[in-house]
Amino acid sequence: MIYWPNFLPYPELKSYKVEVTSNKITTSMETGQTRDRKLYQTRPDIIFCSWLFNEQQFAVFEYFYNVILESATKDFQINFEPSTKQNGTNVKFTAGYKVTRERGGNTYAVSAQLQKSFSSLMSKVEYQICTHVSEIRDLNKQILHLLQGTDYDNRQNSSRI
Repeated sequence: MIYWPNFLPYPELKSYKVEVTSNKITTSMETGQTRDRKLYQTRPDIIFCSWLFNEQQFAVFEYFYNVILESATKDFQINFEPSTKQNGTNVKFTAGYKVTRERGGNTYAVSAQLQKSFSSLMSKVEYQICTHVSEIRDLNKQILHLLQGTDYDNRQNSSRI
């Protein structure tokens, strides 16, 4: 796995803007319903990033982009929140990058779009647990509702007094 160079600053994300893209292709049929198919195993999201580099950092960035990533044909991991100890996010550059340099200045403003593989906030197991917990809560409510007015309910009320 390729990692974002430690020497380079993290991207400036004044706001974490993600453009969710469609993950399906629709085929119209002559008769009947249309057919939808997935384009990718995971839905790609587009992240808009910008960096400020000095001359040395920009040289490292260009080398990383052109040589290490082979002109952006390879994925890499980058951490968007350096204050956290989370693992990096797997991304790749989508369509090059833009550079702005003021005349006589040594600061390079770089902006790019990164494509992130879809990563759910919740795993499949966590999803199943949450739905089962919800079902159990509903079941408990139904049981308590059925027990109201029975001997069980009278015993519970007398033990509270």
